[in-house]
Amino acid sequence: MTIVRNKRYKYILVSIRIFFLIFILSCEGQEKENLRIQESFNQDWKFSKGEIGKEKEYDFDDSTWRNLNLPHDWAIEGPFDQQHDARTGGLPIYGTAWYRKYFSINEKQKDKSISIVFDGVMNNAEVFVNGQKAGERPFGYIGFEINIKPYIKFGRDNVIAVRVDPKELSARWYPGAGIYRNVYLNIKSYFLNESRYLKTNSRALKHFCNNCF
Repeated sequence: MTIVRNKRYKYILVSIRIFFLIFILSCEGQEKENLRIQESFNQDWKFSKGEIGKEKEYDFDDSTWRNLNLPHDWAIEGPFDQQHDARTGGLPIYGTAWYRKYFSINEKQKDKSISIVFDGVMNNAEVFVNGQKAGERPFGYIGFEINIKPYIKFGRDNVIAVRVDPKELSARWYPGAGIYRNVYLNIKSYFLNESRYLKTNSRALKHFCNNCF
């Protein structure tokens, strides 16, 4: 009878330990989520085909530009024309175009890492924040991330401008043109380690279980 009671006691003790372990890990996971903010950056962009040379500037007048949400492919809008390469569907995949977006970052985020993630821009992309070049990516099929914190005016309006310049005869199939995939704003703490994981020690786990039952 005593042996049965001891087993029940150990079982209850192990259950309590497991409960608290799960509780602690869940709290840690919630804290980690709070360390990182990733939000869609697809809304409320302005677009214009062609350029005059000052589109990257903060005070550039884009009031007449087209309003749109991303993703956006200007080439698929046509028009079809025999003068365009037949391999790319006779569509105007080449030329220079600009995208601009206004946004603000709260001053409380000054101690965080702030970046923009582009899932894909076709192609020869150059990214400017408040008139300063923040980065570039020539290849259009792979996503990229750009640190924009050095160029941010916290608590004030900011503007990001993206220049794209796909070339004629640069593809053997239809590649699209423009910011044709999603864009995200990432804000995270510098000490957030994305590679953290939980590793069990098999010897310690075996010892723990042997003492439980």
